[in-house]
Amino acid sequence: MKKLSCIVALLTLVVWGCKDKNKTYTTNAGLQGDVRFTIKDDTLASFMLGGIYIFQGYGGAEKTFQMIKSEIHSQPGDDKFVGDLDVVYRKLFEYPYHQSTKEKMDSRSILASWWDVHNEHEFHLLLTQLQERGHQDLFEQVKKVLDENGGANANTKAIDFHKYKLDTGAVVLLDFVKNNYNAFPKSGIKAWDIARYANVVCLGYGAEYIDRNTGFTYLMSILKDARNDYNNWSEYYDGFMLGRRFWGGDTTNNAVYQQTITGMQQGDYSIYRCLQLK
Repeated sequence: MKKLSCIVALLTLVVWGCKDKNKTYTTNAGLQGDVRFTIKDDTLASFMLGGIYIFQGYGGAEKTFQMIKSEIHSQPGDDKFVGDLDVVYRKLFEYPYHQSTKEKMDSRSILASWWDVHNEHEFHLLLTQLQERGHQDLFEQVKKVLDENGGANANTKAIDFHKYKLDTGAVVLLDFVKNNYNAFPKSGIKAWDIARYANVVCLGYGAEYIDRNTGFTYLMSILKDARNDYNNWSEYYDGFMLGRRFWGGDTTNNAVYQQTITGMQQGDYSIYRCLQLK
């Protein structure tokens, strides 16, 4: 996946009150560090599944935090700070591709060039494929071959590629999974597919292939999947990076993505420190 090239120039503030049925704030929840509050906001959590792409689109963690700070008038530690943080993240991360003539053209161009999606039907097929198979399907095939040939101790050059109907180029994937064998959680690389799914939903909204409510429905579905497989954001984004490396494209930006993932989960203005995944 290439990083976002379309930066949102004009953002419309949508204020959500604490009566939102998908949102609650909890004080003194015992989180690590000096975080005094946790946020339970299902809608925001669903968008933050693809947050890495939005952070990248805004220029990385530092530039994104600068934008967030400029929107918040309270200070970390203030009783109202967590509510303000929630509102600003909803403003910047909920459907960052807006519906306008320009955004429609840009979003459709990205879907066409990145995903070979040219119409609404292909868009919905892509979401189904990402949720039901994605790169996780290929990972499971590679893992199965390794497990049948010694797992972490497998000699990948001795594997009978004809037996498994593998192209010889598959040795690259076999070696990657072997070399990182114990780093993969039971969920494999599902986070990679989930994050891309969330980003595609945002693009689909900008492309006017779906409306807001349909997008929310899709995102709630993929949030449920994420919660079944990951306990927290750190686990989730570790899985994302393993999936990105397994995918093997755009390798020169792996370090950039890792830097953003690390940075966006740190500091007082990181929503990932107080927003509950589960």
